[in-house]
Amino acid sequence: MHPERRATPREPIALPILLPDGSRAVTRDISAQGVYVLLAPGRALDPWFSFEYELPQAGLRFVASGQVVRTERAGDGVGVAVRLHGSRLLSLDWPGWAD
Repeated sequence: MHPERRATPREPIALPILLPDGSRAVTRDISAQGVYVLLAPGRALDPWFSFEYELPQAGLRFVASGQVVRTERAGDGVGVAVRLHGSRLLSLDWPGWAD
C-alpha cells in the first residue's frame, strides 16, 4: 500500500452536489483542499468550475470553486479529482440566494 501524500486527509463522504449547469453529481471523498466527484457516463467538467451543496439540518450551504487536476474512468461513470481554490459556508437564510 502506498503512503498517503496529501497534505490533508480525505474523508469518504458521499454528498449530492449541484453543478453550474444545474445537473447533479455526488462526491466520493472530500478534504479541506480537495474533492473527488463522481459524474454520470459521458459527463465532463470545465477545467475551473463551482459547485454547492446544502446542509439543511445545520441551515447551511457550502459553495466552492476548484480546478480539475485529474479525470479518470470510475466504474460506469467519470471520476474527477478537484483542487479547491475557494469555499464558503453560508446560511440558507442569507438573502443573497434566489431559489
